[in-house]
Amino acid sequence: MSTSQPNRITGFDLARALAIFGMMIVNFEVALFDSELNSAAWAEGISSALQGRAAALFVVLAGLGVSLMTRKAREQNDQAGLNLRRRILLKRSLILFILGVAWMPIWAADILHFYAIYFLVAILLINVSNRQLWLWAAAFLIAFIALFLIVDYDLGWDWDKLNNPLVWTPVGFVRHLFFNGFHPIFPWVSFLIVGMWLGRQNFRDAQKRNRILWVSISIAVGAEALSAYLVQAVSPALLDVTAADLPFLLGSTPYPPLPFYIIAASATATAVIAICVGLTEKYPQSRMLKALIFTGQIALTLYLAHVLVGMGILLAFGLIETQTTQFAIYYAVGFFAISVLFASYWRARFKRGPLEAVMRRLSN
Repeated sequence: MSTSQPNRITGFDLARALAIFGMMIVNFEVALFDSELNSAAWAEGISSALQGRAAALFVVLAGLGVSLMTRKAREQNDQAGLNLRRRILLKRSLILFILGVAWMPIWAADILHFYAIYFLVAILLINVSNRQLWLWAAAFLIAFIALFLIVDYDLGWDWDKLNNPLVWTPVGFVRHLFFNGFHPIFPWVSFLIVGMWLGRQNFRDAQKRNRILWVSISIAVGAEALSAYLVQAVSPALLDVTAADLPFLLGSTPYPPLPFYIIAASATATAVIAICVGLTEKYPQSRMLKALIFTGQIALTLYLAHVLVGMGILLAFGLIETQTTQFAIYYAVGFFAISVLFASYWRARFKRGPLEAVMRRLSN
């Protein structure tokens, strides 16, 4: 079976596969890590680099997908077609919210129920101009900053165990969903909106794609460099915090998701997407890339599988919170390799992944 439908840009699928791989590394590290063990510096470096970046790439790609599925209707000003896509997104939002909330007792860091709200925002922004997309992306980030200044971001959190029992209270769940969860609406919707803008760009134009690539790399490097400088240069007394707080306030870490993180992660995701499109266009017959493309095309199935199957195996063997970061990376590499083999086998026989087919049937 071909890797794609006619005119499909398979580089987006390749990027989605890389996002899934990164999320596996991060999530398995969270499940396996024992803080009393000494992990290798290289493993900690990889884990730190992927924290909040793989999931951000995943969300940017979701926004990109929204623009692609609505492109024809938008360009033809087909209101009936746009309304049809809005209904599809609304149904998918409902399915993901139910699935994600049901999934949370198994995996507290679930992203699916956040996706549900992201899609509701996308429904409202499908037909706005490119300029308005950027204004909305900025608005969600600014709204988070305002909330951060007046609401206790740490309320309910045990950061050492990444656990927040207040999430199961009505007020705590709303706070988790919109403000201090793993991927809260404010400001994570900004990633989706950046993706919506990217989905409107012509990635088949190599010159434009390269321009997007180098601008995004420049922004990512600039944001990271300025963040690192400020962490070292700014006096804690100036912000009335301790020195230990500065990396969280001025750094590019995902918790809390402040401006340097959102800007750097958005730019990094954009660069990865541009590189992936370039690779698939340069090496269209690569068997390795085709296997990864298949993997990206069944991302929803693999997301649930890495928790249900991957975490289930760890739990069965009593490995939860007993291992080093490098063990988590080895395990993620092994699980991802099996995922690639499964994706290749499945997509050679079926048009869509198992859960992707169910989602399409329920929402279309």
